[in-house]
Amino acid sequence: KKSKFIFVCIILLILLAILWMYESKIISNEKLLKKMYGEPIAEDGTINNAYFGIEIDGNDAKKTLAGINKAIEYASKNNIENIKLEKGTYIIDSQKDQKEYHYQEKGITLKSNMKLDLNGSTIKHLENNRNSYSLISIIAVNNVSITNGILEGDRINHNYNNGSNNQFGHGIDLAGGQNIDISNLEIKDMIGDGIYITNKQVNMKYYNSENVKIQSCDIHDCRRQGISVIVADGIEIYNNEIHNIKGTNPQSCIDLETGGKDYRIEHIKIHDNKLYTSATNIGIQISKNIYEIFIYNNEINGSIKTYNAENEINIYKNTINNGGIIGVLSKSNIEDEKYYVKKIRVEYNILKNSYISLGRLNNSIIGNNEIENGYISVENMNSAIYNNKIINSENNAKDYGICCRVNDDNSNIYKMFIKGNNISGNFKELERIENNERLQCVNDEEQLQDYLNNF
Repeated sequence: KKSKFIFVCIILLILLAILWMYESKIISNEKLLKKMYGEPIAEDGTINNAYFGIEIDGNDAKKTLAGINKAIEYASKNNIENIKLEKGTYIIDSQKDQKEYHYQEKGITLKSNMKLDLNGSTIKHLENNRNSYSLISIIAVNNVSITNGILEGDRINHNYNNGSNNQFGHGIDLAGGQNIDISNLEIKDMIGDGIYITNKQVNMKYYNSENVKIQSCDIHDCRRQGISVIVADGIEIYNNEIHNIKGTNPQSCIDLETGGKDYRIEHIKIHDNKLYTSATNIGIQISKNIYEIFIYNNEINGSIKTYNAENEINIYKNTINNGGIIGVLSKSNIEDEKYYVKKIRVEYNILKNSYISLGRLNNSIIGNNEIENGYISVENMNSAIYNNKIINSENNAKDYGICCRVNDDNSNIYKMFIKGNNISGNFKELERIENNERLQCVNDEEQLQDYLNNF
């Protein structure tokens, strides 16, 4: 027993000696690097590229990424919250190897309680033949911001002959981050999305992305989406310009789309953005398990489309050209997938060469909208359609200004409160009501107000 005790003590002493030597070597190396290159991070937060071996000549993209991430680790370890890059162009390579495909490649990986100022720099991904990459990774951290620079993918010179769909190369991959601010960035030429937001599993527990702000960014020329949100609670997207989204579906400027019933997107604000030129003509798409979303004050060339979205959807004070506001649930969505929209509100929007079309969404308010060269169509649901101004100045007559119909195969009775609409111009019919037996049209101010008050 005594000999075993002595043996264990000797082993422990050896391990302690090795640890002491390792730490001494690190300290010695740090002292040497400081003597050679100066402080790792300056008082104003500027990262010392020479100290961390960060290349800006593009010769070694993996070394550049490793050096930036070492600087971030150093800042986190030493409680330095504000860091910024030396201004330049940084070419990085986030791929792990050249043989296998990885869904979530980590690029510049931010730590909690950190603000990264790109200082006008460009972060560019090395041209490659991979299905996925990420320039900025914000993974299961909190209190993070990134601002003031350019993120550039390899869309133009990407090698697409790799047997994959080439749709997961993202500018920012945000998974399970909380209290995140993304601002004043130009994000362009991604083979996937400009920004991708989802959850993250850590030690058998899933973390949602929460309290995220995306503001004052120019996101353009990405193949799949401008911004994708898969799982989130509390997202605000505002004062951005998102455009030229073309290459592989869904091809929306902003797409809120959960993976199914097990995920939720809730408490969303999308406002004061300019959205245009997506290949599918969709500015904003809302799909599956969406709760409490507010879309307002946006300028959109294209459509707002709610497809299988649930619960409270509010669309107001937007200007929409050459598209529409479209909301629909199919029969299979309702009966098989059990999707249910409690209410959708569409008010005070200005639409030109655009229309409003809603169906099977249970309850809606469509009020005080101005529509030029378009119409309103509602089917198989309760709705209040009031105080809308609809005009058709085109030579070709439209079939109707307002159409309400029932064409499903159940026995439900629907109510339509239609009052105070101003319809003029070249229409074959101002109002068309189809299937009066199951559609109760109400033109009573008191009943209309009761419906609006209880909405």
